[in-house]
Amino acid sequence: MAIELAVDLASPALQPKAKAAKGIASGMVLVAALASIAVAVAVFLPHV
Repeated sequence: MAIELAVDLASPALQPKAKAAKGIASGMVLVAALASIAVAVAVFLPHV
């Protein structure tokens, strides 16, 4: 969300590179969320 606001503030016009940057950032958030789930499973599954 913060990246989107910063990009929109810097350039209110539609920019293809800004759209790509937003997409990549949201994809990395998804990767981080999946990685955190994998780490939680690896840590807590042996204790169940």
